[in-house]
Amino acid sequence: MKYLAYFQSFTGTYAPLEELRQKYEEALAVSDVVGLVISTRPDCLPDEVLQYLQQLSKRVFMMLEVGVESCDDAVLSAMNRQHTFAETTDAISRAAALGLPVCAHVILGLSHLGTYSASDEAIHLSKLPISSVKIHQLQILRGTKLAHVYEECQMDVKFLSTKCQMPFRGLTLSEYLDELGVFVSHLRPDIAIERLVSQSPSEMLISPRWGGEARCFSVAF
Repeated sequence: MKYLAYFQSFTGTYAPLEELRQKYEEALAVSDVVGLVISTRPDCLPDEVLQYLQQLSKRVFMMLEVGVESCDDAVLSAMNRQHTFAETTDAISRAAALGLPVCAHVILGLSHLGTYSASDEAIHLSKLPISSVKIHQLQILRGTKLAHVYEECQMDVKFLSTKCQMPFRGLTLSEYLDELGVFVSHLRPDIAIERLVSQSPSEMLISPRWGGEARCFSVAF
């Protein structure tokens, strides 16, 4: 049994290079760890970090996971991502030019915030030099700004107010499967799909709560 050290939570390249080097090398020094998987944002990949990761890739397995989330700038702005799709394209292109494989993370269930459908997202994503993709459903988690907006919208609906500008809600399982089917059917055939659905701790999750239906996910798909 061998292992990959996964720097997943938060932004795995958001630190000075020397600090990153220390953390990555510490992980690689653990017995039977043969590579790194580093999750990050497209606006946190300076050239010096990418060049260091390229050097590492010559002696260990290396995979970058980049939070694309959406190819639609309107959606990125509404979600307060603080980066554009042009920045995503630039970061992934620079990484791929150095021979680093990139896995893109994308969220389905945001199309009402912009003009792109699930097929549009897949088509734009397929133009990027990525090797794999992880697909997530939109999840509303306690303690986030999105949860605050969601709760305000629920109150607006209850009291028939019109204040709510962004009516977020989690997709039903059936709706998600529909979007997922459209997305996958328009994805470039050589892109590997590493994940079809995401799961958050029950105590953190507000919506969607699929319950027992989630157990049928793989069968339904």
